[in-house]
Amino acid sequence: MAKQTYSKEERKAQFLKTGVALAKKGGVDSVTAAAVAAKHEVTAPLVFHIFGSRDKLRAAIKREAKKQGVTLAEPKAVKKAPRKRSVAEVKAIKDKAAGKRPVRATTGKRKVSRSAKDGKFVDKATVKANPDTTITQKVRAPRKKPAQKYPTQPVPAISMVDGEPKASI
Repeated sequence: MAKQTYSKEERKAQFLKTGVALAKKGGVDSVTAAAVAAKHEVTAPLVFHIFGSRDKLRAAIKREAKKQGVTLAEPKAVKKAPRKRSVAEVKAIKDKAAGKRPVRATTGKRKVSRSAKDGKFVDKATVKANPDTTITQKVRAPRKKPAQKYPTQPVPAISMVDGEPKASI
């Protein structure tokens, strides 16, 4: 059996009918192109092709509902769930509220925190092992210079002296 084809106007009427039915239940703001497309077993890009955008789809649904005399459901107040935070984020928030400076990490595996006193750094592993440790300055490893791929040598200049070639550096 061959698939049935519809004109753009027929599809638009079908999508509007479905959109109005969906808007009756959950309000116009809950209507999505994917939901409308799923009811007709097509993809959402087809709905966007016909209407252009989500806002134009919703505006057309509102017009169609008004034309039919249908009362749409009020949009539900969406309460946003609080974002889950990592332990480090929670600790940073608490430290900020307490007036402490944030923890900074250095390059490598050892963590270092900044002291609130003189801007020096403290190695956490050392502090855990010996709480009476003095504050040490942060030290970075020197950068290695890349090896030269082709060492450069001075190129001798050749000049003609008394008809004979002579090289000079």
